[in-house]
Amino acid sequence: MSRLTLHFDTLDYVEKAEKLGIPSDVAKFHAREMEYLYTATIDEVKKEIKNEFNNKEFATKHDIQQAKLELQKEIASLRYDTLKFIIWTGCGVSTVILGGVYSLLKTMLH
Repeated sequence: MSRLTLHFDTLDYVEKAEKLGIPSDVAKFHAREMEYLYTATIDEVKKEIKNEFNNKEFATKHDIQQAKLELQKEIASLRYDTLKFIIWTGCGVSTVILGGVYSLLKTMLH
């Protein structure tokens, strides 16, 4: 993993501040404080990122493949159950209709 290295150049900051007329001791004070805040902020962000990654569960390719297989099995099972329901419902409806036709014919013939 590559590392991003950030650096705050305090010497450059002090030189630029002095060119603008800021006294050297004030410029150095500001540069030290900015470097401290910069470093503390970067450290805090790194810690937060590390905590985020440590507190998460990431799915692997294997996990995703397993979930896909389980879903395919569930879909196949639901298709089978739906087909059974359709067939048995059709059989039941057909039986009722045939029974009604039989009763009607029996009544008409007697």
